[in-house]
Amino acid sequence: MSYNSSSDSDLDRNVGEALDRAEAILERYVVPANLAPVFEVNPDSVIASYSEQNRVPTKQALGMYQSGLKSLCTSERTRFEGGRVSLDTSGLAAGRTWSVPGPVRSSNEKGEDFTDHELVIPQIVFCSLSLDSAMYVPNEVEAVAVHYLPGTRVVTKIRKRDGVPYQVSDDYVEGGYLGIARTFASAFDAKDARDELVSAVRAYGEESRSAREPDVFEAEAAKSSAPSVVPII
Repeated sequence: MSYNSSSDSDLDRNVGEALDRAEAILERYVVPANLAPVFEVNPDSVIASYSEQNRVPTKQALGMYQSGLKSLCTSERTRFEGGRVSLDTSGLAAGRTWSVPGPVRSSNEKGEDFTDHELVIPQIVFCSLSLDSAMYVPNEVEAVAVHYLPGTRVVTKIRKRDGVPYQVSDDYVEGGYLGIARTFASAFDAKDARDELVSAVRAYGEESRSAREPDVFEAEAAKSSAPSVVPII
């Protein structure tokens, strides 16, 4: 069989270009190297304004701000279906990007599972603004993307159609809502941006998984010794 080096080179170049595009999309929200958040709206400025306008201490203003962000991201009026994108750039969930938990590292006496703080997977949550939001500007700022860092608790749910258990992150920690990553002129723009981000995260995840793929002998050895785990779906 002949070896076509040019086709391999083309494949490598295509992969590299795809990752460059994915990185450019990620950079709109985070620093790709460490997933540190990038804010379009400076949360410190917003909190200082809250504090001054409401005559409350800074920590109380922070709580008010985070409570407002949580409400936007979880309220039936403003949240998007599929609007929560986990930045699983390591491909741990094999392409799933919603509410991805970190790996279980411990359990408490109640049987609740937890991951370590450093393994928590950040999220970008897309949602619309309510008409009474201070940020709302018709045709200019009608939707936002919010940085969210889940808690360490890993939540196990049961899939209704077949009873299969699966794990999700804890998405209701008020203190995890950190600030506004981006603003959008419409909900349609925000949903397009969400789809772009999902594709970018999956591109990174596929590359990470391929880099970690064991050879056939390692895979067979792993099968024989692998513990039972709750599937992530």
